[in-house]
Amino acid sequence: MKNYSGFQSKERLVISTCVTILGVLTIFDVIEDLGQGSPLYSVMGDIGYMSIMGGLLFYIWRHQPLTTRMRNQALTVKLKRRHTDAQKWRARASTLLHGLGKVIDQQFQDWQLSKAEREVALFLLKGLSLKEIAAIRESGEPTVRQQAASIYQKAHVSGRAELSAFFLEDLLLPNNSENS
Repeated sequence: MKNYSGFQSKERLVISTCVTILGVLTIFDVIEDLGQGSPLYSVMGDIGYMSIMGGLLFYIWRHQPLTTRMRNQALTVKLKRRHTDAQKWRARASTLLHGLGKVIDQQFQDWQLSKAEREVALFLLKGLSLKEIAAIRESGEPTVRQQAASIYQKAHVSGRAELSAFFLEDLLLPNNSENS
C-alpha cells in the first residue's frame, strides 16, 4: 500500500536496513581507525558520514510518516466539510427532490415502463453504466442493454443523453444573458 510520503513500508524497511548496516560498518571503521592511529580528519569524516546516515534514518522513520499523517488529517477535514455541504444541500433540496422523484415516477408510468425498466431508467439517469447496473441488479449486461433499449423506445428518445435531457433540460437555470 502506497502512503503519501512516496515510500512503501517494505521500501522504508529495506532502505533503513541498508543504512543501518552501513552505519554499523562505519562504526567498525572508526574503531579500527582509532586503533591504528589514523589522522583525526579521517575519523571525523567517518563520524560525519554516520551523522548523515542517522539523519536519513530519522527522516525515513519520523518525518515522512508525520507528513503523511498531516496530509491524511487535511484530507479528513476536507472530506468532513464536503459531507457537511452535501447534507446541507440535501436538506435544502429535500422537498424539491421528493417532488422531482414523484414526477419522474409518474412519467415512467405514463411511458408504461415495467418495474424493472423503471429501476434501470433511474440508474441510467444517475449515470451508471450498463455493466454497473447489471452488477447492482444481479442480472446480465445483455438483459440490461435490452431493458435500456425498451425504455428508449417507450420514451421516444434516442439514448441515455436524450432520456436525461428529457428530465433535466427545464431544471437548468437560464443564462444570465437571457435575463438581460
